[in-house]
Amino acid sequence: MSRENGHRPLAILMAADVDPVPPTSGAERVLHEYSARLAARGHRTIVICRREDRLKPESEAIGGVQVHRYDVNSNGTLTFLRSAIQGGSDLCRQIVASEHINVINLHQPLAAEGVFRVREARNIPRIYTFLSPWSEEYHIRHPASAGIPAALHHWANVTARRLIERRCLHACERVQVLSDYSYQHLAQIHRVPRSKVSIIPGGVDTVRFAPVEDRIAPRRKLGIPPDALLLLTVRNLEPRMGVDALLDAMPTVCQARPEVHLVIGGSGPLTTHLQQRAAALKIDEHVTFAGFIPEADLASYYAAADLFVLPTRGLEGFGLVTVEAMACGTPVLGTPVGGTQEILRGFDESFLFSGTSAEDLAEGILQHLPRIRGNQELRARCRAYVEENYSWDVIIPRIEALFYAAARGNAAPTHARNKAECNQA
Repeated sequence: MSRENGHRPLAILMAADVDPVPPTSGAERVLHEYSARLAARGHRTIVICRREDRLKPESEAIGGVQVHRYDVNSNGTLTFLRSAIQGGSDLCRQIVASEHINVINLHQPLAAEGVFRVREARNIPRIYTFLSPWSEEYHIRHPASAGIPAALHHWANVTARRLIERRCLHACERVQVLSDYSYQHLAQIHRVPRSKVSIIPGGVDTVRFAPVEDRIAPRRKLGIPPDALLLLTVRNLEPRMGVDALLDAMPTVCQARPEVHLVIGGSGPLTTHLQQRAAALKIDEHVTFAGFIPEADLASYYAAADLFVLPTRGLEGFGLVTVEAMACGTPVLGTPVGGTQEILRGFDESFLFSGTSAEDLAEGILQHLPRIRGNQELRARCRAYVEENYSWDVIIPRIEALFYAAARGNAAPTHARNKAECNQA
């Protein structure tokens, strides 16, 4: 607790484009854990975010965190952008007028832009938590259509997002990233100097994500034989996630190991396409599309799997699913993309695929299957590695120290603090 460490509690305002309740994505998870755990350590924690679900209240207190939401107008891109920025600005102005805020933590560009327009907030230290480049996310999720007008529209959207995000990053006193990979993106795209960047990884709730005694129950629920070699991936079903390459690898894997079964958790624009692809590859009997897996069930799915497979092609800024699966005792095979490399190299570099192609995935899976079945020592190592390096109990004190340093106006760089990172230095 902050009082026990001799520090006064801080009043922290967090502004985000996502809602911390319920946390269903990586960005929401980070916001939720930061706000809730800092509140549990005695800090006054306030979150402002958009109210995209009109069934949610405008204001509510959840676990010591005060959440305030504002409405946006989604009738057209420009209208949406203006209303999102203005709504965040108005709400921020109300809060800083009534609260003495020590530090502002910004999580996404539109929320940050709204805060920057509040004159009364300009002297409050600001820390930007950077997860991935906004412009690249848009480019990957919304590729340009054929034709000059469509190409120009796409270019304008990408450029506007890049410029807005760059302004936000350079206007903050500190920028926090979750991996060295994310910092490289930050430097390349936005030219943010290393001197203002703190690299503090994401974390995992090791109480909630933990090994379970009954690893068979989720298999029964899905109708999967208890003796199957169970592979699991949990992804948004969109192109950059690489699930299509994983499906393409499965005929080779199943031919060599007929007892293998793959469960794909998640939903997205490629759901129907991927289901059709599995049928065309004649691997229906070896693949289950579980759809969106509720937060309450996620840990049991991780723990039930013999191996978690992360086939990402790009923009894996950290990889929360990697540490969540390992916290449950399940080893992870991941592509050499983004923050996944940093996590797995600190554990065992052999758990990195040689590439992102279907052939690379099939080769890696078949190479590792003999060593994972019933390997309790390996599962215990996975758990211990995450507890030591990525538990929120390890990470949040580092976030707290960063906020204290910013509030003092003396934010020193923070890097290579966990043992896995130190070993790589």
